[in-house]
Amino acid sequence: MVSIHIQTETIRLSQLLKFANVVQDGVEAKFRIANKEVKVNGAEEIRRGRKLVNGDRVEFAGEQSDVQSFYDRAKIFAFTSSSEGFPNVVAEALASGLPVISYDCVAGPSDLITSGENGFLVGLFDKEAFRKHLDELMVDEEKRIQMSIRARESVARLSVECIASRVLESMQGRESA
Repeated sequence: MVSIHIQTETIRLSQLLKFANVVQDGVEAKFRIANKEVKVNGAEEIRRGRKLVNGDRVEFAGEQSDVQSFYDRAKIFAFTSSSEGFPNVVAEALASGLPVISYDCVAGPSDLITSGENGFLVGLFDKEAFRKHLDELMVDEEKRIQMSIRARESVARLSVECIASRVLESMQGRESA
């Protein structure tokens, strides 16, 4: 089963739920939606969401305190925010080996995602392209595995060890100048 983790502050719930309804025949998929807004708005959001979805493809998980276990169960990370600074959740997902599908908003995701390598950047609000790439990763296990490997590699430069090493090198360089 392909598990798709979805997390964003400005969730486009109805869009994602429509994606869940058009999963290709023969593909087992579970959409797990982690979002504090769903938890806060709770019952009404879930009631509206359940009306849009056939079957049990969607889990409304609310805000997660143990994010890593949530990432560990996922195979794909869908990020539908249309406005970002530095998207920490995208970096976390990539570090967990999840290919990320994201809208290419003004800032943020393009700093971390190389489209076609560790995920896909989609034109802002291009729902059809977003769905196409989601389908592609759900169906093509080999591509998903390769992107997963590259996802981890792509954020290695953000590790504590790498950043500490660069800071130390920078400080040593200033002292000798």
